[in-house]
Amino acid sequence: MYDLPYLETFIAVANTGSFSKAGEKLSFSTPAVRKHIITLEEYLDVPLFERTNKGVVLTKYGQFLLAETEKLAGLSFSIRTRIKHVGENMNRLIRIGISPINPMDDFNRIWHRSPHSDQFSVTLVALPTDINTAVPTSSETADFSDIGFCSETSPEQFAPTEAVFFTEYRITCAVPINHPLAAKKELSIDDLKGETILLPTRGNPLFANRFVRFMQEEHPQITIESLPLFYDLQLFNRCAEDGRILLSLDCWDHLHPGMVNLPVDWDWKLPYGLIYMKEARREVLEFIEAFKEAMELDKADKQS
Repeated sequence: MYDLPYLETFIAVANTGSFSKAGEKLSFSTPAVRKHIITLEEYLDVPLFERTNKGVVLTKYGQFLLAETEKLAGLSFSIRTRIKHVGENMNRLIRIGISPINPMDDFNRIWHRSPHSDQFSVTLVALPTDINTAVPTSSETADFSDIGFCSETSPEQFAPTEAVFFTEYRITCAVPINHPLAAKKELSIDDLKGETILLPTRGNPLFANRFVRFMQEEHPQITIESLPLFYDLQLFNRCAEDGRILLSLDCWDHLHPGMVNLPVDWDWKLPYGLIYMKEARREVLEFIEAFKEAMELDKADKQS
């Protein structure tokens, strides 16, 4: 499946940091492992490792190659999983695309209420990106998942899709731990006066427009910096490093160790749910209907 020579040897050396340990793992001699790596480096025309007295470490080229091979490994696993379901069973396999910042607790709780859960084989698929809005209609995700997650959809942007919102999350502020406001347990509007809050707009354009307009009209002392970015892990990393306040959700309370996610005394909330193609295969639509039924059961449980 891999188009590069000696890729397995490269992965073993990268994981062990040693030619000899990689050889032991693969049952190769140390000289053979060295030869494999040299051949691969010549094939790619870049150095993959830096040789040191304590072993070998990845170069920037090696780091890139390792990250890409991990994606290939994930795709390989997906193919192996899906090929086992060829035929009728394949039709009942539902691939749900997730990212590291997708909250799953509410989805799992509701799906476990479904009397039809045993009629489907659900597999979680790590998507190529770590954004919180994973849309299975994009070119990047179409081959990976049948269903994704979304917080709010733009009719113009996601016309071929439908969304089923099954919960909502309160809007919070993620504050860097070294920021003066990080010591508070809850923020008030007055606390935020004179502050600048970063608001990514990609994936949530409708909410972003409403929120920015409201804050400009009602609380002009608070600056909302809206940028065409997605919510992803790199964004949290940047805000933690730069000391910037980030508009967040209460489901991300423990997402980043360098940020404190604080509630704010406002009533802003954001819906969260599943997104799928309107013209999805029949079994995907049946899964959605089963999930909707489970939502009603979950709602009835809460009311009783």
